[in-house]
Amino acid sequence: MPHVWGLLPARGTPPSPRAAAWPERPRGAPRAPRVHIAPMMQVTHRHMRYFCRLLSKRLVLWSEMVKDTSITYNQDNPVFLRKLLDMSSQEEHPVVLQLGGSDPETLAHAVRLASPWSYDEINLNCGCPSEAAVKTRQGHGFGAQLMTCPELVRACTEAMQEAASVGVSVKCRIWTHPTLADLERDGDRFETLLRFVDTVSAGGVRRFIVHARSGILAGLKASENRKRPPLHHDFVEELQRERPELELTLNGGICSLEEIEETRAKGLEVMVGRWAVQQPWAFADESARARGRGAILQDYLAYARRELQEHREDHLSILADPLRNLFAGVKKSGEYRRVLSEALSSSPREGGWDRFQTAFATALSHLPESAFEGEK
Repeated sequence: MPHVWGLLPARGTPPSPRAAAWPERPRGAPRAPRVHIAPMMQVTHRHMRYFCRLLSKRLVLWSEMVKDTSITYNQDNPVFLRKLLDMSSQEEHPVVLQLGGSDPETLAHAVRLASPWSYDEINLNCGCPSEAAVKTRQGHGFGAQLMTCPELVRACTEAMQEAASVGVSVKCRIWTHPTLADLERDGDRFETLLRFVDTVSAGGVRRFIVHARSGILAGLKASENRKRPPLHHDFVEELQRERPELELTLNGGICSLEEIEETRAKGLEVMVGRWAVQQPWAFADESARARGRGAILQDYLAYARRELQEHREDHLSILADPLRNLFAGVKKSGEYRRVLSEALSSSPREGGWDRFQTAFATALSHLPESAFEGEK
């Protein structure tokens, strides 16, 4: 089988992405607002994070949300914990580990167990509005409904900070409502967000990532919860004015590079989600753009070959996911995605590297040569 598009090196170790640590700055100088790729279930796994790091050295990457009990219940199962918490490489940093939970002791135990993986920050999920998040023990649940219990969130983050050797942050909504009808009747108020943040920050948290919509706990699908509640970027901007000592990240409704820069110019960091998955090349830095999509593809395919040959991953479709939208906007990119999906969707754990390579060779053949070239 010939190498895919002539890209894969015939021998030698796969190239690794070069990632910087937390951006350095002169002592006393403010840090330039960063851009974060949001935690997304079944999306921001280690393969996606490896791909994102190939695109940019500056992005802050996030894990999928990990339930605290998934860690603590499996503390004697190192194989499971490695699958749950492993990174693609240490050059993946900076990476934030997001935890879901509502019991201070369990969260603290999960933080201690996760410490060998050296995540750069630990985050508590107070923003997920899914009904599954509500159905947990002790009646507290996790995710967005914790915003109605700010004292509990403070207790959780205090315990997490005591257990952690890195910073602890909170990702939240501007508020939460039982149903959309409740939101339409009661509306959103900045004071409720401020009260939540004040209560939690009194316990030592200084970083808040705010999805600038309310979370609806029942009656909406996850996709609807990302669209139907009205956006209130103004709430986050007002929070910045009222509490300038806090580090704030704005999440929700930002879907252009112009909006990112406008937000960063205000001193706010930015978090993006589905847009980054659908249009990943928009986040490529100058180095990646100069090298071109073909070079990024080459590096990732070499990584995929190593993952398969060393038996670290056997699910071909999951391993291919990060590359599905690499050519978004390029002529025939839809055909590329269709062929790739059809080739890997059935029995995705069979065939190994030979099948993976063949699928990409066929899919890539539909793209013009110019799709792989670097930008001058």
